[in-house]
Amino acid sequence: MYRILRPVYQISSVLLLSAGLLLTASSAKAQSLGYGFIGATAGDLSGAFRYGFGAEWATAPHISIGGEIGGIQKNSSGLLASGNITVHVPAPHAFDPFATGGISVAHIGGTTGAYGNLGGGLNYWWNSHLAFRGEFRGYLGGGDLPGFGEFRFGISFR
Repeated sequence: MYRILRPVYQISSVLLLSAGLLLTASSAKAQSLGYGFIGATAGDLSGAFRYGFGAEWATAPHISIGGEIGGIQKNSSGLLASGNITVHVPAPHAFDPFATGGISVAHIGGTTGAYGNLGGGLNYWWNSHLAFRGEFRGYLGGGDLPGFGEFRFGISFR
């Protein structure tokens, strides 16, 4: 029974942790940032299609916490959820470079794995509410699932 419920428990744990972090940050009346993305993977999961959405809340100057959830498609469908800390590097004008890292749980093709994730990217704000987002993120570990990297593009909004 444990083998059947273990994937559900692992994904639920990450989602609950992410929700708790997001609620803690939002209670501090911090500014929010939402985003949606699509992307492609490299490495052992090369050629997989990724999509999803996420949100982050500022907890200190230039530092935010957040979470995201999305799908992954290759030979079968999967789910990947992450909780992250992001550091936004001060930059001139509309540029908003950032570095991010955290924990992720994936369930792909009947196999579940936990990852550490590290990455970075850039938001380019067209106006005060809408930005183009480009990002690279690497996923390390994964247990029975291989590590992989991904390039992601999308829209950010606040």
